[in-house]
Amino acid sequence: AAVRLFRTHGYRATSLKQIIAAAKCSTGGFYHHFTSKDDLLFVIHDVFISDALDRCRAIRHREAPAQERLGDIIVEIVSNVARWRDHVTVFFEERRFLSTQHFEIVLNKREEYNRLVYEIIADGYRNGEFDASLPIDIVAFGIYGTAHWSYQWMRPDGGLSAQEIGRSLTK
Repeated sequence: AAVRLFRTHGYRATSLKQIIAAAKCSTGGFYHHFTSKDDLLFVIHDVFISDALDRCRAIRHREAPAQERLGDIIVEIVSNVARWRDHVTVFFEERRFLSTQHFEIVLNKREEYNRLVYEIIADGYRNGEFDASLPIDIVAFGIYGTAHWSYQWMRPDGGLSAQEIGRSLTK
């Protein structure tokens, strides 16, 4: 319930009272699960980024050509955006409201994710699968910019599945 409220109204404009009413729980029930509204925002972020990181780890360590693994990363990003659409929207639009402590945890996971993607690209450079004329971070940010931004334009009923969109971005 809170994810939808944050996505629709924003973190700052959503009150704890609205969250409790939408979740149909008591104030005590809320505080049984979360220490604060900030803690709830962190959990929303952490669920999405943890899932993405677990999937990225599995792809990174798979025995396959770098081109295939990088393509699978792109498909996975778009699929993750579709799977966690509201969470992703809140992540990109509201992350500035995370406490410093919570932001550090999310940032560490993002940095590990980036490192894994960089390793795949570096594998492709070493193997001659990719044109190594661009720095790794430029390639990675190009991928992220295209695939992560799909939360802005991808529609669940748009005719193509997230996997189809992701696969088309790999070509």
